This record gives sequence, C-alpha cells and structure tokens, in this order.
Amino acid sequence: GDSMGDAGQPPLLERMLLRSDGRVNFLRFWQAWQELWRRLGHPGGQSTDEPFAEELASFRDALLRRASAANFSAADLARETEQARLMSADQDAWEPLESTIRALTEGIPGNEASDSAEVAENSAQQHVSAPQLSDLILQWLRGVVQDYRLGPRAAKIRAVKDV
Repeated sequence: GDSMGDAGQPPLLERMLLRSDGRVNFLRFWQAWQELWRRLGHPGGQSTDEPFAEELASFRDALLRRASAANFSAADLARETEQARLMSADQDAWEPLESTIRALTEGIPGNEASDSAEVAENSAQQHVSAPQLSDLILQWLRGVVQDYRLGPRAAKIRAVKDV
C-alpha cells in the first residue's frame, strides 16, 4: 500500500516520531502516542489529567523544542528542569532528575584539570544528544512511577483516598 499521507508526506505518526538511524526517540514516541490518543477521542487534557501528568507533558514538549537546537547543553537541560520543578505540584519529584543533571554539569569524575570551575563550565556546555536526553528522562520517569505506585507517594495517595 501507499505509505504516504496527505500531500505526499509521510503519515503524521511517522513524522512525529522523527526517526533517525532506525531508532525511535522515546520523547517523540511519548508525544506521538499522546497525540494519537487525543485524536482517537479519548479524554485527556487539563480537565481530566492529574496536574503532575500535565506538567510532565509540558516539560517533555519544552525539552523537545529546546533539544531541536544543535547546541542543547546540560546547562539548558538544568534550566528547563528547574523551571518545571518551580511550577510543579510535586516539586520533590524533580529532585532525582536535578541530581542526575547536576552530576553532568559539575564535571566528569576523575578529570585531573587544574581549574575545577573550568571543568564544570565545559561539562555544563556539553551537548546533550536526543538519545542521552531520552535515557535520562526515561530513567527518572521509571523512578517517579515506582514512587507513585509503591513508594511514599503511593502511601500518601492511599491515605487521602481512605478519608
């Protein structure tokens, strides 16, 4: 069959995934899945999603906009994450991600450079690739989901539901 969509372009889902080197970027997949879900008529959006879920989607979209620039750095990621945390309904949930990013921006362990401030600046300006960004966010999200399902946040949610 014809694999082209409207106006001779690839189908929307394929365009949203922005496949390169045969791999699907997790953040693009997440975004495309959410759009597909919405277009199929399933509820979602500001009226039905939990505040933290809405924040995550906004954070993802901001990262995708910023990461499309060729010079997206660890410092850029740190700024985007801080902005998201400051506006979050669950600011503590962002700490593990910020901690991981701090480790990226503070320099490479074992580097013997004489000026540690220079090492930190160089590390902060280091390019963050799409696969690296996806891996960081996916690892963090796994922890957040685990915490909301079985950890301290789950216990708080159960306590509120039981009232």
